[in-house]
Amino acid sequence: MSIAEVDTQPVIDAAEPPAHRLEQRVYRELCRGGGVAYSAVVVRRLPNGVCLEGVVRGDSGSFDPSRSALSVPGVREVLNHLVHCDGASGTYTR
Repeated sequence: MSIAEVDTQPVIDAAEPPAHRLEQRVYRELCRGGGVAYSAVVVRRLPNGVCLEGVVRGDSGSFDPSRSALSVPGVREVLNHLVHCDGASGTYTR
């Protein structure tokens, strides 16, 4: 959120969404993806987008978390640090 000081009173830019709204929208969009479950997911705001961290479990073959996050207005860049756990073999991949 951009804040400018004017006579020691903070002025909040009305064009910016309240804190965490963008992160919440991205998280909700990720949860709409079928065939996968998330564990300990963290969505962090970056200057041009978000960073995704956590564990994805299930068949993510047809679901792209980055594309899903990019569909949220205001997200222009995604750093995908999610770790995929294949349920069948129990192996983890980045």
